[in-house]
Amino acid sequence: MRMAIGLVVLAVLAGCGRNPKGLQAEELSNMLSITNLSAQPVYNQGAPPLIVAVRIDADVVHVGDVPIEEPFVLTWRLVDDQNDTVGQTSRRLEGNMEPGDVRRVALTVEFEARESVAGLRNVATFDPVSE
Repeated sequence: MRMAIGLVVLAVLAGCGRNPKGLQAEELSNMLSITNLSAQPVYNQGAPPLIVAVRIDADVVHVGDVPIEEPFVLTWRLVDDQNDTVGQTSRRLEGNMEPGDVRRVALTVEFEARESVAGLRNVATFDPVSE
């Protein structure tokens, strides 16, 4: 019995020394920036041709002062004038980013076929990986 209690105390103490949260979304957003953005419409083969997706190529740049060690998720949304999401996609990026590091990403945001993407805005967010 005494040994079981000792193991429980050791397990609790071992857990206290860790930071299980890692970086939060707001911290990641302050440390990461999007540059070299290129967005190209993807057309269907119908008549008339309609836009069914946007291909996004961009660089994610670590502009913070401390390394990002944990993986994170980049979520890219296209939103309309009412801030409603038209389409979205996500990509997991590995951590191990030192300040100044750059990761090139290529994403395709799919949505219902439409004649134009005029008026749509890009919204990118960074979130810690929840495991």
